[in-house]
Order: sequence, then structure tokens, then C-alpha cells
Amino acid sequence: MVIDKQQFIEALSSKFCIAKYQAAMLVEAFTSTLGENIAAGNEVNIEGLGSFKTFKLFADDFDAKSAKDKLQPYINKKMVYFNADKQLSGE
Repeated sequence: MVIDKQQFIEALSSKFCIAKYQAAMLVEAFTSTLGENIAAGNEVNIEGLGSFKTFKLFADDFDAKSAKDKLQPYINKKMVYFNADKQLSGE
């Protein structure tokens, strides 16, 4: 199941018995802090959630012409990498 940002905010609001605007502020603070750190070149590791970092893609990293064509809009731009190898504990 996929939930959107608003559904996530509503779930947090319900789980912690706080107003939706307060849950929205927490989500915004989390995402902006995460984004600021990633933009600064820091790797952010959140145990149970994953790792976030940026890296550059270069056309020379790909051999297949079709891969180069598909990735051309992203070549030489910073991308965010998310690694969710770890499961949340208690599940």
C-alpha cells in the first residue's frame, strides 16, 4: 500500500494524539532537515529507515546506449540515494 504525504501526516496525528498541523510541522521539519544535510553532501543514516546521500551520474558509467539515452536528463546532476536494507524493528 502506498500512502501520500497527507495520509502520513494524518497517521502521525492519530498515533501521537496531536493536531494535524503539528504532525505536518514535524514532517516538514524532518524532510527539510534531511534535505539540507543531503544537499550539504552529508550522508544521513537513520537506523531502521535507511541511508540517504547524493552521488553524481556520469554517462561513462553506463555501457548500453539505451541506458545512456534513458538517463541523459539526469547525467551530471546530483541524485538522492535511499537504501532501505534494514527492516523496522518490531515488525
